[in-house]
Amino acid sequence: MVRLDKRPRTDQVTTFIDIDYDCIQTPHNDAMVVTLTVANFEVNRVLIDNGSSTDIMFYDIFEKLKLGTNRLKPMDSPLCGFSGERVHEEGTIELLVTTGVAPQQSTIMVKFLVVKLPYAYNVIIGRPSLNFLSSVYTTS
Repeated sequence: MVRLDKRPRTDQVTTFIDIDYDCIQTPHNDAMVVTLTVANFEVNRVLIDNGSSTDIMFYDIFEKLKLGTNRLKPMDSPLCGFSGERVHEEGTIELLVTTGVAPQQSTIMVKFLVVKLPYAYNVIIGRPSLNFLSSVYTTS
């Protein structure tokens, strides 16, 4: 049974130790890319993007998770890309996402916008989930 957090734990902090920085030259401006559990599957290449106004799942990983297009709900407002162009969305889906490792973990319901675009990442976690988790990241 998965425990769904009504309010994520704010007394626990995820930190990185020296070994986590083995392949990173500091100082850096690299993107934060993590692995999360989405719908009970480990999903790699998850971009943490506090500039994104929505949580996005790309169609390739949606298909690999075998979630079924019948679970997609229609989107009622358009999504605009970086240059202002309209991005076609397949729909939205709500899935459980677990961050962290027991005992320091939180499980929340995330409403993903599923889009069919080629992209280097599988998922983008944007401001909606970051705000709900009270998450802040810094590269300093």
